[in-house]
Amino acid sequence: MIGSYRLERTLGRGSFAKVKQAIHAKTNERVAIKIISTKDASTSSLTHIRTEVACLRMLDHPNVVNLREVLASSSHIYLVMELVTGGELLDRLALERHFPVGVARRYMIQLLSAVDHCHKKGIVHRDLKPENILLDEHGNAKISDFGLSALYVQGFRATMLATCCGSPHYVAPEVVSRGKYDGRLADMWSLGVLLYVMLTGCVPFSGKDMKGLFSRIKAGRFAIPAEVPADAASLIRRLLVVDPTRRATMAEVAQHPFVQGKLAVVHPVVPLVPLVETGSECARVVVTDHVMDAVLTLLGPEQEGSGLPSMNAFDLLSLSALFELAPPDSLFDTRRLLMIVPGAVSDAMDRTEAHCRDLFSGAFTVVRLGHLGKLKCTVQVGLVTVRFLIQFYDTTPDFTAALFVKRQGPRIEFLRCALDAIAASSGRQSLLGDSSADVFSSDSSICVRRADESTSVSTLGRL
Repeated sequence: MIGSYRLERTLGRGSFAKVKQAIHAKTNERVAIKIISTKDASTSSLTHIRTEVACLRMLDHPNVVNLREVLASSSHIYLVMELVTGGELLDRLALERHFPVGVARRYMIQLLSAVDHCHKKGIVHRDLKPENILLDEHGNAKISDFGLSALYVQGFRATMLATCCGSPHYVAPEVVSRGKYDGRLADMWSLGVLLYVMLTGCVPFSGKDMKGLFSRIKAGRFAIPAEVPADAASLIRRLLVVDPTRRATMAEVAQHPFVQGKLAVVHPVVPLVPLVETGSECARVVVTDHVMDAVLTLLGPEQEGSGLPSMNAFDLLSLSALFELAPPDSLFDTRRLLMIVPGAVSDAMDRTEAHCRDLFSGAFTVVRLGHLGKLKCTVQVGLVTVRFLIQFYDTTPDFTAALFVKRQGPRIEFLRCALDAIAASSGRQSLLGDSSADVFSSDSSICVRRADESTSVSTLGRL
């Protein structure tokens, strides 16, 4: 127990903190509790935590993750927060590649409304990106992670900030230049990048390295695909203006045709959990953090000299039970994907490598460690390099388990590469079908068929 809360499953963990689902002993309300070890956290991390708490205590908006209360002991800080179960906006964006205009508009209005509320409270976020936007069970966007936020003095002149914060692809040119800047206008730039990403599925600025990326951001040159509607393109151009004094303000954006003159809270009617059908040759397993933690425990630590890893019937039985316990309203962990491939490990590796070479062509390179059951893959996606490991596990002569693990690159690009590779291995163009309307069903279950209907491995259950 922590205060009045009974701890349940682990939702995630980091180097000095973990997040647990919990339930209030009297009200039965489910919450998320961020448990921070003060002895393991660095001084800067504790500063970010204090900032986040200070900001969240001032905010009360349906599109901002709500802080319920703060508890503390001699060694830990406990942030009791609203439980948001729909995953990150990044998860859904990676699945759909880009959003229909109506969906992007609804999310943009929600985000603008939330950011406007923050600014009116004297708070700038400074790290707006898809990973920091959560979705609730109804599909509503909620801004989270205020660790890099800053408080400014409200009044005629906003306090000018001087700290370089934010994620590289979403950061404003004045922040990159490391001069003083108005944090509110930097947030507006980030919202422009977010709108671009939601409508196109890619970032407007990229480079071979950080220097090249920052150079492109400061130059402010980007292209908008022709399929982006004129009103959306117009708003993107007004937000992605290098000179912050000429960039659209919140008041100006509120009157833009794309926003339709309102900064109201709009609830997108978009079910979150995809109904995934697979071909006859392989399956994708939707994996949440707590399930993957247990899966990796079953598989054991990675040891370079230990030979080919394996999973026995007891492991499979335990794995089956874990997936049965996975909450149906959670999206998968976008750093890892699991697939089932028919045949022994060597055959599965041959087939997967061949499919990847055909799929990615000259953009694909691989280091094969056959004795360890590993493919170390690199895919060049434009100017972005994505590296991931495919670890094959010896199970039975009939099928092999293959785990995709991200090593380098944006999570969204890794997820696309992994899903494309899995789809290619199943002989399909996409695991998700041709229409997002077909993919997102009101059915709250995740249906992934067995790799081979003819096998007798009934313990796979929902695998």
